[in-house]
Amino acid sequence: MESADKKSIYEHLLQTDFTRLVITVEGHSMVPTLKPGDKLMVQRGLYLPGDILTFMVENRLMVHRLLGWWFSRGTWFLVTKGDNLQGVDTLVSRDRVLGKVRFWERNSHSYKENILDRLIHLFRNIGGYCVARFKIKAH
Repeated sequence: MESADKKSIYEHLLQTDFTRLVITVEGHSMVPTLKPGDKLMVQRGLYLPGDILTFMVENRLMVHRLLGWWFSRGTWFLVTKGDNLQGVDTLVSRDRVLGKVRFWERNSHSYKENILDRLIHLFRNIGGYCVARFKIKAH
């Protein structure tokens, strides 16, 4: 499918009130949690740090973890990052979010992150970001 076709489909989805959406993982940015070929069940709802979100960036659909929120120029943005990537993403506007991953299927088995796994990934990602972003001085 051409990228212009994908973009128009994604733009339509952003404005659609869907109940559930199935997306297939294509990249490695969320390994080891999500792997290429995994089928993600995405739903809209309340988004909390640690959730895995699907969102639009330009004409691409991204699946990364929500680290938190950032307030800039009178608007709240989402701070996201792939578990397997070094840096955080460009800030994401709330209206670009399709939903969050409720569970995924791999090899005929269903998986869902438990709260402990979510917190481990969240703090691992936030810790790496803070160390890289701010110089920590020992006193």
